[in-house]
Amino acid sequence: MRRPFHLLLLVLALASGSVPVRAGQPQSVSAPVSPVSRADFAKYIDQWSEPEGYFDTDNFISNETSYLHIIPELQQRVRSGGVYIGVGPDQNFSYIARTKPSLAIIVDIRRQNMLQHLFMKALFELAATRAEYLALFFAREVPAVNRNAALPELLKAVRQARTGEDVFRRDLAAVRKKIAEFGIPLSADDQQKIEYVYSSFHQEGLDLRFSSIGRNN
Repeated sequence: MRRPFHLLLLVLALASGSVPVRAGQPQSVSAPVSPVSRADFAKYIDQWSEPEGYFDTDNFISNETSYLHIIPELQQRVRSGGVYIGVGPDQNFSYIARTKPSLAIIVDIRRQNMLQHLFMKALFELAATRAEYLALFFAREVPAVNRNAALPELLKAVRQARTGEDVFRRDLAAVRKKIAEFGIPLSADDQQKIEYVYSSFHQEGLDLRFSSIGRNN
């Protein structure tokens, strides 16, 4: 009995370009990839999603400890402009940034992961800088830090930035408004899960760790 992907998580239109005929190998023949419109983005998620399946963890962040190790070989094998297909939460962005596909599709058994990616998509559209993105991610005030600050300095500034229930509610309202613009039908349960995801990042901050139910964390 197959274990189906119950859910199409996310379709990201990254850029127009070409798709190699065979993944991972440069090809002389390619097909154009048209940018995905916002209407099609919403339609694909709504029409292709199936009822979600059970998984014993929230998977707010990756449970893989070595997913970055394959990137050098991945960059050697994969030509930019193709189609990326991935699963799970944040590790996809590391692969997408380094392989530069024209289109990225992320699938998962958990609908909550789709909602988390909508949350992240909203943050990308709301933030103009890395500091703004991270501040929004953890519902903190944007710290006064150099735009080109090194990552350790940036994370330290975000960790020390003011936060509180008022900041969380303000940023949650902005995120919900932006997600509504995507045109994806969301239930009351979906809205609650988006708040649950956001509140987890807000409460745990940069100390958030992967955890599961019935298995070692």
